[in-house]
Amino acid sequence: MAQFYQSIKGAAALGTPVGTIIPFSAASTPAGFLLCDGAAVSRTTYAALFAVVSTTYGAGDGSTTFNVPDLAGKVPIGRDGSTYNEGATGGSASATPTLTDNIAVTDNIAVNKSGTAAKSGSASLSGTVSASITGNPTKTGTASKSGSAALSGAPSAGNLAVSVTGNVGIGNTTISTSTMPSHRHTLNAYPSGNEGSVSPSSNNINYRSGVAEPNNLQANKIQNTGGGGAHNHSGSHNLSGSMTGAPGTGNLAVSDNITVSDNIAVTAGNLATSLTNNQAVSDNITVTDNIAVSKSGTVSKSGNVTSGSISTVQPYTAVRYAIKF
Repeated sequence: MAQFYQSIKGAAALGTPVGTIIPFSAASTPAGFLLCDGAAVSRTTYAALFAVVSTTYGAGDGSTTFNVPDLAGKVPIGRDGSTYNEGATGGSASATPTLTDNIAVTDNIAVNKSGTAAKSGSASLSGTVSASITGNPTKTGTASKSGSAALSGAPSAGNLAVSVTGNVGIGNTTISTSTMPSHRHTLNAYPSGNEGSVSPSSNNINYRSGVAEPNNLQANKIQNTGGGGAHNHSGSHNLSGSMTGAPGTGNLAVSDNITVSDNIAVTAGNLATSLTNNQAVSDNITVTDNIAVSKSGTVSKSGNVTSGSISTVQPYTAVRYAIKF
């Protein structure tokens, strides 16, 4: 019985039409079959298969080869004559849905706070900050002055006032001819016009011929006298005085033609500054929080979430299913 079954099974296998696709569970491809991996095979070697499928699943190199169906990682789907025809491929191993969020959230929650926060204690600062400077700056160059300044004009009396008190006592003195100032005496009597004339420039009296000089007047003619010497007056005084106020500027003016040329440059030299901070802060502050927070109200949601359609078709290769008759 078993031998008879096997013989029938083998005869059926021998009658399998060219182009039939069968699932096979072994690790290798059975004899008389090609793996459906989309490979390009010879049109001459597999002429019978090429006569059935032609270039439906790929034209290979376009002349000597053609492609077998590629079912690697795919499943076949039945032909429907419109979308799914022999050789058609499509589908995807994964799909990402598109979501539309129309949800609106209304928050009616109110937060109430009660109580207070208190601070106690204090912060204190101790210590000192000290700084020291060492070294000296350096100076180079010199300053020179040219030109001069002049003062012109004179001050005014302003509001100066002089007050003198006391008295001066001058004693009488007798002077001699030698201590008198040089001076001239004028004659009160002189010859009349018909007797002669007086010549002051030469201190001479000229008489007309035949007129005698009366009483030796010529000897006592007009002449200079006095020696211009010094003399003293005796006496005493007790004068005292004071001056108040201040003089005015008057028309005083200063003309300044002085020019100073400064070529001095000062650099830091070897100056150095050091700062020492010995300060410390002691914080004894304590904060006590007695605040309480309470919540009231609700959160409500309206609207909905929608997503786009998700294709459930697996990756496919379209083949023709045929029934032996």
